[in-house]
Amino acid sequence: MKLKIIPLIGLMLLILSGCAEKKAVVIQKSKGLPVMKLESTLPETSFISNNIPGENSVITSPKSIGIIKSPQQKESTSKTEIKSTVTNSIQSNQSPSTQLISQPLTIIPGEVLVYQLKWNFLNVGKIIFACKEDTIDSQKIYHIMAITLPQGIWTRFGYGYNRFDSYIDAATNLPYYFYDYSASASRAEIINSKIDQNKGIISTTIKKEILKNNSIYSDVKKTTRFKGIIYDSLSAFYVLRSENMWDKNFFVIPVGTIKTCNLYMYVLGQKTQKFPGFGEKKYFDTFAQTNYNEGIFRKGKLYMGITANKSRIPLFLKGSVPLGTGYVNLIERLSLGNNFPTNSEYLTNILNSSS
Repeated sequence: MKLKIIPLIGLMLLILSGCAEKKAVVIQKSKGLPVMKLESTLPETSFISNNIPGENSVITSPKSIGIIKSPQQKESTSKTEIKSTVTNSIQSNQSPSTQLISQPLTIIPGEVLVYQLKWNFLNVGKIIFACKEDTIDSQKIYHIMAITLPQGIWTRFGYGYNRFDSYIDAATNLPYYFYDYSASASRAEIINSKIDQNKGIISTTIKKEILKNNSIYSDVKKTTRFKGIIYDSLSAFYVLRSENMWDKNFFVIPVGTIKTCNLYMYVLGQKTQKFPGFGEKKYFDTFAQTNYNEGIFRKGKLYMGITANKSRIPLFLKGSVPLGTGYVNLIERLSLGNNFPTNSEYLTNILNSSS
């Protein structure tokens, strides 16, 4: 969710006036979010079954997803010392010696997660995550998608209409294509990133258009280089669910499209709590931190609660935002099988039927 700093006086006037676009208008805008048809734009070097380090290969690049190598280190190192390690790594944008992730991503085809977005005590929007297993060019892939839409008075600002798509090669668990469409009241930005994990190159096009006449007023191409492997911000959300949090407590995840950075994740321990609609759940108490704003991740600490079971469902996320605290709370989890439509209209209908 892309948050904008709103002048306090203007915010108060909007709250007092209670103005908002009608629900039907918001739904119609969300249904209209375009989808990139990847089949016609498949990168030539999309699938990479070779040249990926094996389970026991040691990766020294700070751009490699990592876990602390020595199992004994967790037992002998205090939380204070590890927090210090995290802080030092973030400041230098470097990571300790790391090892390539060996377990598959926690991706459940047909799974849909719906979250309520809050700013302090106000509902500001919703976000839906969905995953579908598919086949392109005889290769099994995972298609992850997410849509956000604003609620209430926030619809008057025009921001909050977004669609994200990430395509992952099921053979390597690595993304090869990322799509980001963001719309305001009058303009839209479309980002397409082709990720070549073999060559360490991300080729990105950024187009900006005026919605009234569909005219493109900016068309920029960028090339980003990286070492090791990398995840876009949407697939990184699923990597956070996949780490072995029972045995390890510090992870480094390389994230980027236009620019790259490390996402540092620290496991504080386990807690048990009752959640509305889901009952009592045992979960891992974690936080992630990065230096930069990249995709769905914002600079600073992001606290997360992830269920301590095989599904590892993110129950909530919490972090600082302008003028307060942002909350992302799970309100519904669905299973749609693997033959559901991926168009924005279908996903928006699910999003609006969730309470």
